[in-house]
Amino acid sequence: MPRPGLPEGTLTHPYHWSTSTRRDWEEEKGNGMRKDTYIQGQIRRETQRRREKHMERQTEMVTKTKQGRQGRRIITGAKTGLKKQIKTQAQKERELNTQP
Repeated sequence: MPRPGLPEGTLTHPYHWSTSTRRDWEEEKGNGMRKDTYIQGQIRRETQRRREKHMERQTEMVTKTKQGRQGRRIITGAKTGLKKQIKTQAQKERELNTQP
C-alpha cells in the first residue's frame, strides 16, 4: 500500500519500524527480500554475534589464578568444565620438604 504521492507499486515500510531497521530493509529490498525474512536474518546475525562473543570470553578465562585459603593455585579449564586443579604452592613446598 503506497503512501499518497508515491508512484503505484512502490514498497513502503511500516511506520513503526526503527530508522536503522527501515534503512537496512530498504537497502536489501532491492534484492527481493521480504520484510519478515529480513527480520529473521537480523535476529540470526545478532544471535551469531552474541555466541561468538561468548566463546571469546570463555577462551580468555580458561587459565586463571585463584586465591584461596591454601594459597594461590592455578585452575586450568575453569570455564570449560574441566576444573582440573594444579597443586597449590603450599602442597608443593610440603612435598619438597618430605623428600629425602
